Amino acid sequence: SGDDIISGAEKGAPLTLTGSTQQAETGQTVTVTLAGQSFTTTVQADGSWSLTVPAAAMGNLPDGAVAITASVTDLSGNTGNTSRTITVDSQAPALSIDPLTADNIINAA
Repeated sequence: SGDDIISGAEKGAPLTLTGSTQQAETGQTVTVTLAGQSFTTTVQADGSWSLTVPAAAMGNLPDGAVAITASVTDLSGNTGNTSRTITVDSQAPALSIDPLTADNIINAA
C-alpha cells in the first residue's frame, strides 16, 4: 500500500512485503510475523527479501494497529529483528439520508 494503512480493498488482496538485511548470508531464513501469523522467505544475494502474504491471511487482520515483525539469524547464530506498525482500516464510512419532509410523505400537491 505504501502508506502503512491497509484499506478494506487491500485487506482482501495479497500483500507483498519487502525488506533487506546486512550481514545475513544468502539463503538464510527470514521469518515475518503479521498479527500472529508467521511467514518465511529467504535472503537473496543482494541482501533483500520479499514475501507475499496470501489474501486469506490479509482478510483475517483485525482493524486498528497491527505489528509486523521480521527476524533473521546469520550462520554465526546472531539474530537480527525489526518491527513496523501498520494500521488496518476496513470500516466503511457511515452514511445517512435526512428526511425529505417532516412526515416522510411526498404528495402530488
